Amino acid sequence: MMRENLPFRTCLFAVAVCVGACQASWPQGLDLPDPVQSPLPDGTPAEFQANGARYVPKVAYEIEAVVLSTMRYRVGKHARVLPLDVALGWGPMSDGALLEKLRVRQNDRYFFWSMSGRCLCPAATSNTTRPIPT
Repeated sequence: MMRENLPFRTCLFAVAVCVGACQASWPQGLDLPDPVQSPLPDGTPAEFQANGARYVPKVAYEIEAVVLSTMRYRVGKHARVLPLDVALGWGPMSDGALLEKLRVRQNDRYFFWSMSGRCLCPAATSNTTRPIPT
């Protein structure tokens, strides 16, 4: 199900709730589906402005994922436009059994992970997403 025009504050609240509550006990056996990119729906504006920046939508993006980590940026070239990075995991990177062994850190718009023990998960099942505040 695609949510259009989801307010940034709602995204922040969802991230804050998950980061605060989910890390204490990760859901075991979860295997969330891969993200889906698709053509933009009819009626999508060719561009829009927010926070003094111009955005040009390219594709629709749907994802159901576990929030692995978040980082807020307050200074720097892009902080006003993209103040939040959210590290997400799906597929094997959404399984609590694996996440309990995972260590995630974020720095300079990248996220890094390491794991105790042997990892059988592909790194392609995680990414950093930057919600656009509107």
